[in-house]
Amino acid sequence: MNNILPIFSSHYSVGRSILTLEDPSKIKTDEGPDSIFSILKEENVNQLILLEDNMRSDIESFRYCEKNNIQLIYGVRVYVNDLSFEAKKDLRKHRLCIFARNSQGIFDLRKLFNAFSLKEDLFFTSDELKKYWTDNLKLVIPFYDSFLFYNTLTFTNMIFELDFYKDVEFFVENNHLEFDFILKNMVEKFCKNKYLISNIKSIYYKNKEDIDAYLTYKIACSRSLYGKPKTLEEPGIDNFTSNEFCIESWKEQNKC
Repeated sequence: MNNILPIFSSHYSVGRSILTLEDPSKIKTDEGPDSIFSILKEENVNQLILLEDNMRSDIESFRYCEKNNIQLIYGVRVYVNDLSFEAKKDLRKHRLCIFARNSQGIFDLRKLFNAFSLKEDLFFTSDELKKYWTDNLKLVIPFYDSFLFYNTLTFTNMIFELDFYKDVEFFVENNHLEFDFILKNMVEKFCKNKYLISNIKSIYYKNKEDIDAYLTYKIACSRSLYGKPKTLEEPGIDNFTSNEFCIESWKEQNKC
């Protein structure tokens, strides 16, 4: 497997990533969180694909990338749910990734996400998503938490209509989770001769050895006054049994 796209998320996606957007020139010591821009510099990468849970990082990332001649591809994750409000116990949300195709797309993406963030239950219906859709946006189906993910692994039957969207793309990744191979086969079967599939690596920390720091961070972000206390031995983080969500793993897989 080669030509794997590194897909970064920053600390602005709270609970997802421990990587910052610190300017490498302003980092005085090797201590503290790792910077995405430092990683790009070390790996001689001149493109940043940044996929966030909100749009708090768009201006900061754009300014640095413009100044340093780095191509920025910016996107956000949103939830979609088409089930009835009358059956709240059966609500099933699945994730979509939406990227800006161009500079106008950033403004269109911000308008869409602003509407999404005002939703009480933090999800769009398909009709609501289409209302804010423009040709400056690109739809990508993530590998995890997508409608295919839930249909394959939880025996649900989510239906999401893709024909409305132009050149839909699907992400596939390998993080050595026990169901990765099963899900990959399902994606390939669904997309055969119809949709583009891209091999990616979601990157939330720098090295495999950072897994304890990452889990500690996720545990802190998911604290609750109720239930069993979470520990590194029993973090209680669903489907997270891998230390592969890092740039070190990306380099290893790109060499295969």
